[in-house]
Amino acid sequence: MKEQKNKEICRDIRIIRFKLKDYKSIIQMSKKLDDLHIKNRPDIFKDGSMLGDFILYSEYFFKDTIFVAIKDNCVVGMVVGEKLSNFCYLIKDIFVEEEYRHMGIGKRLIEAIENYARKKDYERVILNCYEFNNNAKGFYENEGFSSYVITYEKKL
Repeated sequence: MKEQKNKEICRDIRIIRFKLKDYKSIIQMSKKLDDLHIKNRPDIFKDGSMLGDFILYSEYFFKDTIFVAIKDNCVVGMVVGEKLSNFCYLIKDIFVEEEYRHMGIGKRLIEAIENYARKKDYERVILNCYEFNNNAKGFYENEGFSSYVITYEKKL
């Protein structure tokens, strides 16, 4: 029953290119991503400031490609990508509001950025994921991503 309801909700979601009017929602979602990183790795992530929001705004809205998931005229998810090289496109951020997760919205956002990259003749899409984020790792693997590099760290 829950699965059927989730499919119905997902059908009501529109995936569209970002519009400037949605910038506040994007900044709020980015803040939630930052909070997740700060919570799990406070040793390397610090709380941002309004200057950080301005830098994010400048970077996201004038340089990157953003698709948003819209439900009832509200942004409930986003994916942000940018050119990494002539053949590789980077997914910088992906986020779906917690109450809309496990409904296929993340999958549709990934599809949107992949279709965009394909049309621009990129050969691959990559993304980064922190080791602590097991839910995201499982999602990416289900979407066909596989690891190709591992970054190690050593605290000094």
